[in-house]
Amino acid sequence: MIHSDLKFVRGASYFIDHYFDRRIHHIVYINTNVPQPLTDPDLKTKQYEIRMRGLSDIRPMLSFLKLAGHYDYIMFHSLFLFTSFKCILLCHKKLLRRSLWIGFGDDLYYQVNSLKKTAYLLNGAFARYCYGYVGIFPPDCQFFKKRFQKSQAHVFYAPYLGKKPEEYDHYCPVSRLEQTLADRDCVYIQVGHSADPALGHLEVLSYLKRFSDQNIKIVLPLSYGDRGVYADKVRKTAEKMFPGKAVCLMEFMDEAEYFEFIRRTDIAVFHVSRQQGLGNINRMIFRNVKLYLTDGSVMYRYFAGKSIPVQKVSSLRTCTFEELISPPQPVDEQAFRKFVTDMGDMRTGVMAWQRIYYHLEKTLRESERKNGPADKRHEALRKLRRKKR
Repeated sequence: MIHSDLKFVRGASYFIDHYFDRRIHHIVYINTNVPQPLTDPDLKTKQYEIRMRGLSDIRPMLSFLKLAGHYDYIMFHSLFLFTSFKCILLCHKKLLRRSLWIGFGDDLYYQVNSLKKTAYLLNGAFARYCYGYVGIFPPDCQFFKKRFQKSQAHVFYAPYLGKKPEEYDHYCPVSRLEQTLADRDCVYIQVGHSADPALGHLEVLSYLKRFSDQNIKIVLPLSYGDRGVYADKVRKTAEKMFPGKAVCLMEFMDEAEYFEFIRRTDIAVFHVSRQQGLGNINRMIFRNVKLYLTDGSVMYRYFAGKSIPVQKVSSLRTCTFEELISPPQPVDEQAFRKFVTDMGDMRTGVMAWQRIYYHLEKTLRESERKNGPADKRHEALRKLRRKKR
């Protein structure tokens, strides 16, 4: 089950279609805000689309329940769902016990005292009753176990993958920052990847303000997240602090266009405490962008432990401009090189998902031997699995 965030729809469906048995894996899109159809005519995998127009649009939610009844397992690509939809799901414990939650970040690392308290508490109930949780970032798995200690869910790790970027086949050790310095060109500093207040844009801008007279550009992607009052506030603040030097991306770009645009980035700052912006950060690491992450955050600890030369956001308060623009140097060059070259190996990620599916098939076979077929509607899928074996 894939929600209608266009940043993930195409990549996720492409990955499923190209790497797994199309006869067994089907896709259902929950469309809540996209006018055009989400189904992709280029894919051979069976696809369904259900439109939910709001919290009170109950009929499509019931349609999903009816459709889900035909499948052995349901994998939810995040829990960014309408609160009413989550409530309906929680009323169907049998469905939850064959459901898996693929965590995206904010649906896992939420603050209980936030404005979305009810929605987040429902995630906790989902965690308690679901069959499994899939962490797309290794520390997510430990965090899930710590946060939901009463959950009996099976916990797996598998990276969230789409179509492999072509650039991952050709790693270049020279960074854009080194080229910029050699050419005495303008230094591009990217702050965050969305208009999410959790990225602390205003705080980061205040740290960088003293460099406003230098030859720099401040790039602010603000095309999704809180695109209203908050995005406008960040834009106005940046334009005031860095007159003529703030580049605010207010309109949504498709994935290829966006990553091509930010190829110019020399330095990137992600001031977040939780797992967030992984796709951007991984691309920055591969491109040798100088990367600043929040001190002690889960992402800082993880990437520093992998010999990625990450910098502390707090250092921006006092560093000189020369220190800011100095190219990063890995402590362990060999470990760093292995990390970036492994990014281009799709086999590792595919195998991680295959292990999850093998586990589910094994569990299903054991249950059928013990209790008999759960439902005659599953017979076609069972025949396919036997034929596959």
